[in-house]
Amino acid sequence: MKRKTFMTIVAGLLILSGCGGELKGHPRAELKVAETAYIGIVETLTDLNNAGQIAPDERAVITELVHTGRDLLRQWHEAVLATDRRPDVADQALYIIRRLAEWQLQKEKGDS
Repeated sequence: MKRKTFMTIVAGLLILSGCGGELKGHPRAELKVAETAYIGIVETLTDLNNAGQIAPDERAVITELVHTGRDLLRQWHEAVLATDRRPDVADQALYIIRRLAEWQLQKEKGDS
């Protein structure tokens, strides 16, 4: 994986996991970090899949998480535009992003 992508994902996950208290009260900034982390994770999982590192049964689970994450991020984006507040759906989106990150890290450890 490209070092820049990895660092973006790590930074995003640290911020989203609570290490980025400065984002509290800034729903658009939190959304942007979540979107950036999501994109980096999905790109990395795609690369791992293309390299044959993801089994077909795992692919189905990961694909479902990717689609759910995309839909939740879209709802979050629409809610922030409409109200400029952090919607409840944000927690669900962050949960999905964390699960995708776990898959990514698990697959990358398997490569070592």
